[in-house]
Amino acid sequence: MLYADSITGGLIDWLVGVSPDVRVVSKPLRDPQREDGVDLRLFRVVQIAPPRTPSPPRLLGLDFLLTVSLPDAAAEQKTVGELLFATLEREDCEVLADQPVLELCRTLGLAPAPGFVLRARLERARAAPRPPLVRSVVLNSGEMGRLEGSVVGPDDIPLAGVLVTAPGLNRDTRSDARGRFALAGPAGPEPVTLEARRRGARAEARAVPGEPVIIRFPLEG
Repeated sequence: MLYADSITGGLIDWLVGVSPDVRVVSKPLRDPQREDGVDLRLFRVVQIAPPRTPSPPRLLGLDFLLTVSLPDAAAEQKTVGELLFATLEREDCEVLADQPVLELCRTLGLAPAPGFVLRARLERARAAPRPPLVRSVVLNSGEMGRLEGSVVGPDDIPLAGVLVTAPGLNRDTRSDARGRFALAGPAGPEPVTLEARRRGARAEARAVPGEPVIIRFPLEG
């Protein structure tokens, strides 16, 4: 189960991957100090209307103020642009263009800096109804197995927020802040093809239930 701090940690890891030469920090909302680099602050949590499906999950929007402060103006502007383009490529995040960044900075007592407001989604399944009591239980040896592993990039750096799917099983999930993932799989030892997608790139690997697998993304050209 994901929590708000897991979402924040995943965003920090992802931002470091986008701009590896720039420091990324996340500070409490009440802290007025800003350091050189990328400053990420959660300032609002809102409820999002769930999809119209049977037993839809509960959805929250986590709104982060993302600003960049660097001594060099050109580097500052380039970093903001690259982070904005990278955010637009993510399916689980959106940019709130109607949020005035400079006004938010003044409200929080921060020095003005360029940036944008990023909304990440926090999803939680509804609690399943308690099943009725039974007098006996019959176990079936053909229950589902577990496909698990991690997603890494060049130099085996863990990648967060990557969509991992098992097309043959019609299942998907996303890697956590440490690049790890888990999916329900078949009970038998037959291998399953897993696909991973991030920012237009695709990688795949063969996985066997009970044996962790590593999905590697090559160096982007």
